[in-house]
Amino acid sequence: MTPKETTFWGEPAIALHSDDIEVVVLPRRGAKIASLRHASSGREWLEQPAGELGPPPGYGSAFTDAGMFGWDEMLPTITGSAYPDGEYQGAPLPDHGEVWRLPWKTRVAGEAFVWSTSGRVLPYEVTRTMRTVGARLQLEYELAATGTTPLWLLWAAHPQFAVGGRHTRIVLPAEVRHVLDVWWSMRTAHGSDSIGTQTWFPTSASGLTTVPMRAIRSSPWSLPRVTTTIWRWPSGISACPRSIQEGRCAGLSW
Repeated sequence: MTPKETTFWGEPAIALHSDDIEVVVLPRRGAKIASLRHASSGREWLEQPAGELGPPPGYGSAFTDAGMFGWDEMLPTITGSAYPDGEYQGAPLPDHGEVWRLPWKTRVAGEAFVWSTSGRVLPYEVTRTMRTVGARLQLEYELAATGTTPLWLLWAAHPQFAVGGRHTRIVLPAEVRHVLDVWWSMRTAHGSDSIGTQTWFPTSASGLTTVPMRAIRSSPWSLPRVTTTIWRWPSGISACPRSIQEGRCAGLSW
């Protein structure tokens, strides 16, 4: 992967190229991955801006007002909230966290590209290392509390994929029996203790779990109190290696 300086819709950017994929990152917009493109087919996997970008978002801005495109990082929260306890109890945590709206530092480390930034409300540092492995973009994360006390921190990747066509499918390993739709619960039960809506996935004859890209709703699933939740996706999601090489399938693994 060879990084180079470029522009994206008039904004300074870093472009990373390999024989198979092309990646564009915006350092001033929370190291947003603005473009993830399959080189030979030209297939763009991320939603693109609907219009001019404008200035980078301010610290207090809402996520939905900052341009719904690309891949953002959510940390130390997702929904705007107050820190729950301890030394920082009551500290305001902004919508979708802090780091998507902060500038990130960049450096090259061998064949990898390293991005990092620090929290403003809470003392932490996050580092994301990017490299390519064949037709795959590999992201490695490190998170460190830099203060004197342990912290509650919630991280989530927030990619907005350019999908939604009638032939698009989501493919998961057979052991995945349901997913949790938090967007639906945010719209219908914001302010309650609901943490999402369970959606059960059918299993195909091939042993892979696959459903069309369409809205599926079921009854809400709630808990009396949630302090932190860690979701760990099964590793090795590679349902269609040939299609990945051809740019017709994007695989994710944790």
